[in-house]
Amino acid sequence: MRRSTDDPLADADINVMGALNVLKAARAGGARHFVFASSAAAYGSAKKLPTPEDSPLEPSSPYGIAKAAFERYLLADHEISGMSVSVLRFANVYGPRQNAAGEAGVVAIFLKHFLAGLPPTVNGDGRQTRDYVYVGDVARMVILAAERRLHGIFTSAPAVKHRSTRSSAR
Repeated sequence: MRRSTDDPLADADINVMGALNVLKAARAGGARHFVFASSAAAYGSAKKLPTPEDSPLEPSSPYGIAKAAFERYLLADHEISGMSVSVLRFANVYGPRQNAAGEAGVVAIFLKHFLAGLPPTVNGDGRQTRDYVYVGDVARMVILAAERRLHGIFTSAPAVKHRSTRSSAR
């Protein structure tokens, strides 16, 4: 999400305008269902954990704002066109071949630190909770949403709940 705060215009271009172009192409191609990979970032700092789908959207980053905005476009498009939509709000996805060089691969970054004998960097006071979901479960969720044409908003059930025990300043 740091990239989105560094360049919110590029983030909006990719995550809103790019998504609108895909939606336009889907409609032009006669699609009857649209599956959108959204993000738990649309919730911002959720007040309730685990976070139910009907929790208020209070995104705290341009990335979360863009994901929440396109969700609204999809819901409006459903009202206009009747195309069903699956909005899938994924938490932190992890799995094989995840890149530790980027900002999104927190599990890979933690493993890289562990293998190097270094403590992982945990921002905050160490009492935060993060949800992680395995990439295979995400793939299964997308396939089921598409095959069953599920209409609605769905969050990924966390595969692992991590309560950090260490903290370091950023």
